[in-house]
Amino acid sequence: RVTASEHDIQFGYCGVTALMTNMTGEKERSLITGSYYGVLYYFRNMAESGVALRQRQPILDSHGHVLRHPSPKAVPIVYPVKDGNGHHLIVGGEGALMIYK
Repeated sequence: RVTASEHDIQFGYCGVTALMTNMTGEKERSLITGSYYGVLYYFRNMAESGVALRQRQPILDSHGHVLRHPSPKAVPIVYPVKDGNGHHLIVGGEGALMIYK
């Protein structure tokens, strides 16, 4: 097991994408997942090599609210911004594709 607890995988994940840098631009190897219910989660990898994921953290919007895709079975893809400074998420599911900046 690479997650912090069994609860981290309850109900399963519909999509997983790798995140190679964080918001400050520092290198990291972490994951973003989409849940059956549309909630997007961030798992920080705490290991220098290998995989040891910290407990899941819901991704928050700019107002501090949990980011939830409007359709179920959210599948996120990390999309780098043009200048290479950060990233956006493109998320699909059982509805339209949406971009989160």
